[in-house]
Amino acid sequence: PVLPLEVDNDFRKAYKGGFTMVNPRYQNKELSGISFDVNSLYPSVMYGNMGSLPYGLPKRFEGKYKNDSKYPLYIQKLSCSFKIKPNMIPTIQLKGNLGFVPTEYVTDSKGIVDLTLTNVDLELLFKHYNVDYIEYVGGYKFKATDNIFRGYIDYWADVKAKSTGGARQLAKLMLNSLYGKFATNPKKQNKIPTMIAGEVKLELQEPTFDDPVYTALGAFITARARAYTITNSQALYEYWVYSDTDSMYLTGITEEEASKYIDIHPTKLGAWKLEHHFIRGKWLRPKTYILKSVEDDLSIACAGMPDNIKADILATGEEQAFKSFTYGASFSGKLVPKRVKGGVVLCKTDFTIKS
Repeated sequence: PVLPLEVDNDFRKAYKGGFTMVNPRYQNKELSGISFDVNSLYPSVMYGNMGSLPYGLPKRFEGKYKNDSKYPLYIQKLSCSFKIKPNMIPTIQLKGNLGFVPTEYVTDSKGIVDLTLTNVDLELLFKHYNVDYIEYVGGYKFKATDNIFRGYIDYWADVKAKSTGGARQLAKLMLNSLYGKFATNPKKQNKIPTMIAGEVKLELQEPTFDDPVYTALGAFITARARAYTITNSQALYEYWVYSDTDSMYLTGITEEEASKYIDIHPTKLGAWKLEHHFIRGKWLRPKTYILKSVEDDLSIACAGMPDNIKADILATGEEQAFKSFTYGASFSGKLVPKRVKGGVVLCKTDFTIKS
């Protein structure tokens, strides 16, 4: 159903991205180990393998959700304070709160904060944190099914399995990108180029609003995907180095030993597939690491770092690359657009790896 914008805005507060985090005990240390990727994480969630998903018109409730067999899924608004339990992975990010970095997972709320969580995220909150204060404000409850997308997933998975090249890539996109469409932001705001005193300036126009799609569905798909990655990482906490959405890096453990904790299979939907044996790796922060694996050459992942700088670092050789890939390191060659009279020019600047 098409829901009112104000209801969609409430759901949107529960819509969050994939889980990405470095284990602090292994941060900025050189390690060897193995890595796994989930076979089609989001399609597996959409297939119903990791729990049911919402559909239909939701019902609003006040205070704390009460068990309802007809409406078993819910999004809960609450105020609470919490602190991480020993040896547990944090699961909560506080965006829009100036006291916290929006991309970091919180170990201590340092007082009462407001949250809007799916019941999946709420279960993780109680499992991973000691909650010393909580006030339930209200929320929305939903009907549930595990059979919304099975026909769709079966069709495109078959196309992917039988195709190569562009057709296979299209099938992958159809499988992995659909969930985001349900959470498309209905707010649209264009910028119009305008000539003012010989300079082109972009003037922000008044916003317009489309009908929402069904944000609650996107919120639950991403919540179940996060819960799967977090729960499996937690099961291997002693060996867990890093996770990024559908991947997990481990040290000090073999594939056979890891199979005692997680489901490993090369093709099974939702299982973990062995991806790399890495000889050497160093993780500084989310999406910022350098890796030397058996399967691939030396590689760098660093959010915001241009490819030309990555190539320059790698060209210095393995030892120097690992040495220079550290907090505070600056590298020249990043091009940033600067608006000037008559248009835009690209100016060289430095790229710095921040802690």
